Amino acid sequence: MPTSQTIICNVTVMKGFAGQIPFDNETSDVVVTLISVYEYLLLRQRLASLNEINRVLKGKGILARQIPNMYFPIEVHSTLPFQSYLPKPLAE
Repeated sequence: MPTSQTIICNVTVMKGFAGQIPFDNETSDVVVTLISVYEYLLLRQRLASLNEINRVLKGKGILARQIPNMYFPIEVHSTLPFQSYLPKPLAE
């Protein structure tokens, strides 16, 4: 077990659109994106975003994203308990 650790980071943090990533093909080891917004995108925007992310990721690259779990007891936006279990008209 090593007694010391060297951490080397080459991280670029950018604000923008997942459907328009300004990097060349297969240049990223990790893409962290779509944090709590994926569920709001139109279907064509979702597909464009995933295609663009796939384009910039290296062969064994990782996509890290966060989307709400609709089966979690507390709805993450409204913080109401069991909202996603209600009939749709009531839940909205």
